[in-house]
Amino acid sequence: MRFIPVDTSAMTFVAMGGAKPKIKDPRTGEVRVTEDGRTLYTVVLMAIRDDEGEQVKVTVAAAEPPVFRAGMPVRVEGLEAFGWETKDPRTGELRHGIAFRAASVTPLAASVKGAA
Repeated sequence: MRFIPVDTSAMTFVAMGGAKPKIKDPRTGEVRVTEDGRTLYTVVLMAIRDDEGEQVKVTVAAAEPPVFRAGMPVRVEGLEAFGWETKDPRTGELRHGIAFRAASVTPLAASVKGAA
């Protein structure tokens, strides 16, 4: 299993700022896209559970840029974690970590308005 589903039912998420496109090539500014042409964005969130928070970067694909402001509550659906490992080409040092992706990240206020 490469992607591990994350249970977000006991969590609250708050945007730490706006979504930024993921850059594929820093020299040209080319952005990363999915196979179907949607742009990949990085959203920095505060994940809160039991009055403790952890800042996480989440990748989400969207046809239009997601609009968030710092402090805005958001709904995260389909959150998954996965491990990564790479070798630094300059030093040869092995780096590794955990990354997150989500099916969607939407402002919570918009979801509440849409339900009314």
